[in-house]
Amino acid sequence: MTLSDLIDKAVLRDLLDQLSGDLGGSRVFVENFVGLWDTRSRRLTCALDESDPDEAHIVLLSIASSCAMVGAIAVCAIAGVIDAAVVFGDFAEARRHLVRLEDVATRTLDELSAMLASWGPRALAD
Repeated sequence: MTLSDLIDKAVLRDLLDQLSGDLGGSRVFVENFVGLWDTRSRRLTCALDESDPDEAHIVLLSIASSCAMVGAIAVCAIAGVIDAAVVFGDFAEARRHLVRLEDVATRTLDELSAMLASWGPRALAD
């Protein structure tokens, strides 16, 4: 399967290509994405609780850019919805989307972790 509802494996293949086929480098990048989620999530929650648009935007930009690199399409989409609410100064609306973001992120991280566990020489083949 090339595309799940959470992760676009074609994007992961592109990452592997950009790293000249270095599966180890790709693995480290994905592991870092998974490992940094809790920190990013806490920073976002604090920024929204404090109604800090600059910090919220920085965290959301970090989330969106890393999601784009690992193909975490659903997390990226929800982060975009939260960012739009922040841009309009609607922090209550942004906070309402946090539960959905956490749910989708948890499932995405689980899927990425399972992919990592199965990565071998043909890791991202269809």
